[in-house]
Amino acid sequence: MGNRLDRWKKIMGKGRYGGLQAFLDRMFIPLARRCVEHSGWVLLAFIFLTAAALYLTSTVTQDNSYDSYFNAADPVFVHYKDYQREFNSDEVIYLVYKGTNNKDGVFDLSTMQKIDKLTHAIEQEVPFVRKAISLANVELIEAKGDDILISRLRDKGNFGSAELQNLREITMNNTLYTGTLVSKDARYGAILVKMTQTSTAPIEKLRVDPKGGDGLPNLYPQASNNKLKEILARPDFAGMEIILTGDVPWNATYNQIIDSDVVLITLATLILVAILCMILFRARLLGLFAPLGIVLLGILMTTAVMGAAKYQINLLFLMLPTLICAIGVAQSVHLLMNWQAEYKLSGSPRDAARVALEKIATPSLLCALTTAAGLIGMGFSNLKAMREFGIYSAIGVILTFIVTMMVVTTLASRAKKHPAESGAAHPIWLEHTIFAFLETALRNPKRILAAAIAATIIACAGIYQLRVDYNLLEEFKPSVQWRIDTEKIDKIMGGILSVVYVFDTGKPDGIQNPDLIRGIESLQQFAESQPLVADTTSIVDYLKDMNKAFHGGDPAYRIIPRDSKALAQLLLVYELSGGKDMDDIRNIDRSKTVLELRIRLVGASDIRDIVNKLNNHIAANPIPGAKVELSGVGLLWLKIFDYVTDSQISNASASFIMILLFIAIAFGSLRLGLWAMIPNVLPFIFVLGFMGYMGWNLDYMRMTLASVTMGISVDDTIHFLARLRVVFSEKGNYRESLRETMHEVGIPLTVTSAALVVAFSSYLLSSMAILASFGALLCFSIIVAWIIELLLTPTLMVLFKPFGPEFEPDVNEEKPV
Repeated sequence: MGNRLDRWKKIMGKGRYGGLQAFLDRMFIPLARRCVEHSGWVLLAFIFLTAAALYLTSTVTQDNSYDSYFNAADPVFVHYKDYQREFNSDEVIYLVYKGTNNKDGVFDLSTMQKIDKLTHAIEQEVPFVRKAISLANVELIEAKGDDILISRLRDKGNFGSAELQNLREITMNNTLYTGTLVSKDARYGAILVKMTQTSTAPIEKLRVDPKGGDGLPNLYPQASNNKLKEILARPDFAGMEIILTGDVPWNATYNQIIDSDVVLITLATLILVAILCMILFRARLLGLFAPLGIVLLGILMTTAVMGAAKYQINLLFLMLPTLICAIGVAQSVHLLMNWQAEYKLSGSPRDAARVALEKIATPSLLCALTTAAGLIGMGFSNLKAMREFGIYSAIGVILTFIVTMMVVTTLASRAKKHPAESGAAHPIWLEHTIFAFLETALRNPKRILAAAIAATIIACAGIYQLRVDYNLLEEFKPSVQWRIDTEKIDKIMGGILSVVYVFDTGKPDGIQNPDLIRGIESLQQFAESQPLVADTTSIVDYLKDMNKAFHGGDPAYRIIPRDSKALAQLLLVYELSGGKDMDDIRNIDRSKTVLELRIRLVGASDIRDIVNKLNNHIAANPIPGAKVELSGVGLLWLKIFDYVTDSQISNASASFIMILLFIAIAFGSLRLGLWAMIPNVLPFIFVLGFMGYMGWNLDYMRMTLASVTMGISVDDTIHFLARLRVVFSEKGNYRESLRETMHEVGIPLTVTSAALVVAFSSYLLSSMAILASFGALLCFSIIVAWIIELLLTPTLMVLFKPFGPEFEPDVNEEKPV
């Protein structure tokens, strides 16, 4: 054992390599010795740290609203909050029910009585409901002699067939109701539930019970969604076919999926990794439980960082457990396999642990730093959720490294002596496969390089076909109930995505301007001509109905009055008649009004095209007397799309530059850093090319592929180059050094790649299609990176000699033991 230590120190002392790697190699020698000598104190310290981490983790909350994607100071988000203050929350629940199969449809008496009862129950019992609107209580504007009557079916008490027939005549001939509260064929009706809160409100405003804590059942929107489902399950509504969609069910579904997927994906990852460790380390408990314990500690430490930084759990958090698992298992495997090799030779677990840490700590730290650098590249994103994920996941990677090196080394040094069981089981076929790749590269380096260049050109052609886009509906797998219901409602009633134009006159009663109203009417008519716009609502609809009723119900007068006095008179009569629904589209002092569009759930790029057409129409036909601004949930969705488009290059570039700098500093050579980046950029290029040829879009989740893929792929390169550099400094011959390096690290690199594929394949179990596809692409990139590491990296070393020219080794040097 002493000869091996002397040889290891002599190699480092020659001075044939420098940079951060040499400094770290020397630093870890005394650190490894102290870690082994004081193993009890190390374990005790981690016990205290775990207790503190548990406390901080308990403070982490969950947020899947748009608030998690935007900074509080983001101009778009600020404008959206201003819109909410002026016009109330635009979050809704949209229930669609089926009427009878006879000619009455939804106007059947029994059906209407149930809907009246359901509407009332929702208004009275569901928390955070501002009002529920259905055919049973919608405002009906009618002419009654010289007066205008605003009534509701519910106000008529025991309504019968005559009242229902009148309701049918009014609603089926008015665009305010058809497509919103009743389908055009009267077979389906709807209840529109408007909320008092939004998911972006402070947590203290989202609690049902102020003293009930911050668990999901006590918070909006989960509490509202749960109560609604409880009402629908009552015997009173048995037999009714009711489906629902909207912001509240959507956010509640997100919360449910994240809650269940975090547990499912984490457990699946741990089970798969446990199986892999059992195969890899046979029955040794250390090899089984150490990687699993590292994963759990790494996740715990990272969520503790989130608690300390007040970060919240959102969709991107689902990536964290598997990412930490992949990093922790990979580092544990490298350390334990080296420990097993040293243990088999020396028979001393303490000496084996010390030497293994000395050899593995530097490349493992460099791997952690470069992976963190790749993730930090997300910190340049305009999306708050992605930026925060990049920060806390990068910190988590570093913490996982510290936990792995300290805890695994400590446990290994205290292992019982069982030399006969210390060797790992490596299939001969796997070693032969690895060396077949290597020898192919050594025999045909120019052909391998030419093939890599050709494959890169083909992949770049695929990238040229790649589109940046995403669809809110397609984030979920087709089996998710919210997606099933939403797709059905989209076909029956039209779109559910809200896009709002706000018209600000800047003065009280400014909306009483006929020119302004006619400008809004022109924009509304242009919007209705767009195929993807399902429905529109504005003050124009109410004023036309009022003017028609004011003239005895004459259809010829369903027009905009010519002067402002007539407009003011109509608005006053509406208020005196008890009208309330118009309050949702105008503010208190009548200085602002809105045009609400309901758009079908298509790709964000299609929504952007519609908005661009509307904006161009406004530019060509300015709205008199008002400043026009876009708002609503649809605007937030579009800004996410814009941010994804803007960030795809900046995030990848930031990750590339930061990883390159770390490698250059680590190896003391910018030239070597550039060569090392080639095998790490290519997997990402090949994945993007594959996506382009498959017609898959680049969404906000797949956008992280650059940072994650480069951050993970570089780990194998660093382990390989760090060991190759040491061996080359001893042998002076690239081919011999590559064979010895591959003999030492080829199996661990393959095993860690397999562990990464196994870990990330757990994403396929998620109910989120966007995460499952991300997992599949990441697994593909890891396999590609492994092949490149075995073929292209040795090729580059042989052809371009990045460590300098070959030399004759010192003949007086002690031969390997």
